[in-house]
Amino acid sequence: MPAPQRLSEQQRKFAERVAVHGNHTRAAEEAGYKHPNVISVRLVKMRPVADEIARVRAVIAKKADKAAVADAMELQTFLTEVVRGQVKDYDLTLSGDVEELPPKLAERRKAAMDLAKLLGLLKDRIEHSGGLSLVEMSFEQLVQLAKIGGPDD
Repeated sequence: MPAPQRLSEQQRKFAERVAVHGNHTRAAEEAGYKHPNVISVRLVKMRPVADEIARVRAVIAKKADKAAVADAMELQTFLTEVVRGQVKDYDLTLSGDVEELPPKLAERRKAAMDLAKLLGLLKDRIEHSGGLSLVEMSFEQLVQLAKIGGPDD
């Protein structure tokens, strides 16, 4: 497999600009080429330049995806602000004015529960209403049942 060709700084800038806005002629102009409408057609046909455009587009897409999704710290911060009443809600009054309101108690309580779940402070309880036959259970299942507690706990 042949070694990948190295791009000149001008080609690299062209590839980055194409990846950002998609206009080949404008990208060639921004990269400093003398005849952007002619050279842009040639550049996009060059394999190393096309590969660089694809690479930069992938980086941009990855950053956009990452920015679009809230991370755990952002969720914790938001939920904490709701619990504390720091996030405001807005309501339109009959006179047409916008009124700023603190979150309602039910919303604050829901945020507190969501925050507790996110932090792992709550455990889900599983209830079993059917009969439980210990004879049909393996030794490993019995050990697991002993660890979590039996029906009399």
